[in-house]
Amino acid sequence: MKRLLSLLSLMANSKIPGITKGSLFWNWTLLKIKFLGGPKGSKPQISLFGKKFSGLDQSSLNYLFEEIFLNGEYVFKSTKAEPVIFDCGSNIGMGILFFKIIYPNAKITGFEANPEVFEILKTNILNLNMKDIQVHHLALYDEDTEITFYTGNSSESLLGSINSKRGGQKAVLVKAKRLSDFLKTHSEIDLIKIDVEGAEWNIIKDLVESNSIRKCHQYLIEFHLNLPELEGKLSEFLEYFESQGYLYNIRGDFGRVGEFQDLLIHCIRKD
Repeated sequence: MKRLLSLLSLMANSKIPGITKGSLFWNWTLLKIKFLGGPKGSKPQISLFGKKFSGLDQSSLNYLFEEIFLNGEYVFKSTKAEPVIFDCGSNIGMGILFFKIIYPNAKITGFEANPEVFEILKTNILNLNMKDIQVHHLALYDEDTEITFYTGNSSESLLGSINSKRGGQKAVLVKAKRLSDFLKTHSEIDLIKIDVEGAEWNIIKDLVESNSIRKCHQYLIEFHLNLPELEGKLSEFLEYFESQGYLYNIRGDFGRVGEFQDLLIHCIRKD
């Protein structure tokens, strides 16, 4: 009951541009009705804001909807009607749907490394039938190479990472490229969203070394605090942005000091 009241409170206080509180509640209700009586098997299809949308399973669809649409983790303000957005770690594309709802004319480039998740992402992008969306099946890294990508043993798992401690036991080779190569044709990017389960360090390192980091006005980054390879590196990571003239806010859980947790970092360039 406490969790339900918390979710209802989030909807009642939502200020997401382009999404009314009524629409938010209606789509959340449809999602819950879809799964009444328990899970409906793998890769279920739902109706989300009038679009056909597929997921890995019930729990991941619920999780992504709450994180993106109820918690509003990807909300950002742009003065442009057609912001350029790079979505690093697109997963099944719910973030892309969110960006297209709040900025219908946004130009979005998405990246997803997990082969099975990418197939669902492709299907969802086709079903959205929205213009100016491109998606690429590859990992983003600080060099062009092939890299081992770890996924959960279950095909219904959101887990996926270049880090075996964050991903899972199933290993596949995937193509990896530098994000900076995709930015070369752009003089200005409005948002880069990064949720790549541990590779955020490599992506930002590439942008710094290629002198591309200041091309982007805002970053939304999920930083995986106390992941073994990133332990003690938060200050160094933030220094990349401080030295390039960015301000930032950090959202975390104060009750989990010293433990692994996902931090949400919102960086905005001072100009």
